[in-house]
Amino acid sequence: MQLIKWILITFAVLLALAVGYLTLFFDLNSVKQVLAERVEQSTGRSLRIEGDIGWSVYPSLGLSLHQISFSNVEGAGLPPMLTLDQAQLAVALLPLLRGQIEIGAVSLSGVTASLVTLADGRNSFSGLVPEGAEADESVAAESVPAQQDWHLGHLQLDDLIIQYEDQQQQSRQSLTLEHLSLTDLSPGGEAPLQLSLVLDDGRTQVSSEASAVLQLSSDLQQISLSQWQQSLSIRGEAVPEHKQSLSLAFNAELDRVANAFQLSALEMRWQEFLFEGEGRLSLSGVRPELVFKGEGNSLDLTPLMPSQTAAQQAEETTSPSDEEPDLAVLKAADLDISVRLASLVAAPYRVDDAELDLQLRDGKLILQRLAGQSFEGQFELSATLDGGTEPARYSFQQRLTGLALQPMLQTVADTDLLAGRAALSVTGQGRGLSEQALQRLEANGQLSVTDGALYGVNLAKMIREGEAKLKGDLDATASAEQTDFSSLDMRLEIKNGMLATEDIRLASPLLRLDGRGTVGLSSQALNYQLVVALVGSLEGQGGKTVEQLRDVPIPLKVAGTVSAPEYGLDLDALIGNQIEQEKEKLEKKLKDKLFEKLGEF
Repeated sequence: MQLIKWILITFAVLLALAVGYLTLFFDLNSVKQVLAERVEQSTGRSLRIEGDIGWSVYPSLGLSLHQISFSNVEGAGLPPMLTLDQAQLAVALLPLLRGQIEIGAVSLSGVTASLVTLADGRNSFSGLVPEGAEADESVAAESVPAQQDWHLGHLQLDDLIIQYEDQQQQSRQSLTLEHLSLTDLSPGGEAPLQLSLVLDDGRTQVSSEASAVLQLSSDLQQISLSQWQQSLSIRGEAVPEHKQSLSLAFNAELDRVANAFQLSALEMRWQEFLFEGEGRLSLSGVRPELVFKGEGNSLDLTPLMPSQTAAQQAEETTSPSDEEPDLAVLKAADLDISVRLASLVAAPYRVDDAELDLQLRDGKLILQRLAGQSFEGQFELSATLDGGTEPARYSFQQRLTGLALQPMLQTVADTDLLAGRAALSVTGQGRGLSEQALQRLEANGQLSVTDGALYGVNLAKMIREGEAKLKGDLDATASAEQTDFSSLDMRLEIKNGMLATEDIRLASPLLRLDGRGTVGLSSQALNYQLVVALVGSLEGQGGKTVEQLRDVPIPLKVAGTVSAPEYGLDLDALIGNQIEQEKEKLEKKLKDKLFEKLGEF
């Protein structure tokens, strides 16, 4: 026992002498020049340590650094790639001898990373890593065993700035971590987290503050963030009202064994809008798989919409392009998304009870359901987009019922050509998503309108004035009024950039209308050939009866554009029809007379 006692005393004395020698006689500042030379030999960059290197041994192994800078890639007037005002690290000595890591504090302040891409393509990392050199991540991961018995008392980062300049794109961005603190972090424990940061690209600035509780499992395979609370403020000339604010709250968990990320109790608030949801991201399959479900109240996007001038400038294009979009992103992940909103507003549009169910599987986008209520009616749309073919194939089915047609046309097409309650069904398909390919869209459908009106023309008055012209009154002109009808039905066909309306049938107590026509989808040009037949008296419709035209097909032409239609009776065809009808009547009378004479013999 005496021997062991003296061995321990001797070891303690030697350790004390070693610590005393290192503390009193060894100066780490003496290696600054050697360290700078080694760095320059390896990287071609200069390392400057202007402040003192401080260190301690007991009761904690401590290291402190001050005023460090590392030069950037060669270029005119570039700041250092990295500067550091102060860094401190302290590890308790006695627990370390027992195999326990007790980190008292880690602090960094005044860290600035200035990253740049020069006009010639070189960047801040050029020359730092030899060409062809690759890190062996698997070996590195296996060589560092999981350390379960450790504790971090306090981590603090202040004024950490990352600046990036792209001289090729003439752009600048900066990320400033104003403050980050983490307290009492250890496996199985809970550590309060606080941070504040600012993101700035010269036009828009985003500032954020957040707090949460970070928890690590004992085996470090589960990492969770609970009680996350974050506020964001967005400022800039392009931001509506130059400032917008929103808040986020959620719980999150990362499972390293299952390669899955779970998001729960998501709550996002922006102005009066509240959105709640949950989701899961799995990384264990062939590609990432995201499942998300959420619902919200009324979302008004009007403040975020571009101005009318900006929208008009965005619409100004040259000839249609034949360039297909890159749909490789459709194969980057699988999605299963379901969203419900009480209402969605982007003035002048409004959708109530909006529903979205969407899936993405192996590059095929499936819109299972997009539905809602708008313009007093109900709509439902389903569609598919197959990005696995070149060019991409797509198909869709759309159904609308109970639609108030006039306010919809006024909003969408700036015209009040038709009014009434409409039901529309359309099925279409196509190949290619370029501007030229979309003009080759093919679709078929059916439109029915009840209790409506055709604006811009009064067919009854037009017929009377047409009859007056037949009698020689060439001053008679049609009035731009309206024609009421009880029903209007037509078949729709979209092909080669044209909307063809076949089998048009319009019925009213006074007349029947039949015909066909086309509308240019790009030019909005109208070309309709219609035939009107009188089935009732026009008395009480602003004029006398027109018995002369009863049972005579009355040709009607519609030209102009959707926003400015032009109506006119085809008088030449009308005269021809009337002559033909009178000819048939005369022939019938002659035949009757002939048969009457023959009957006398």
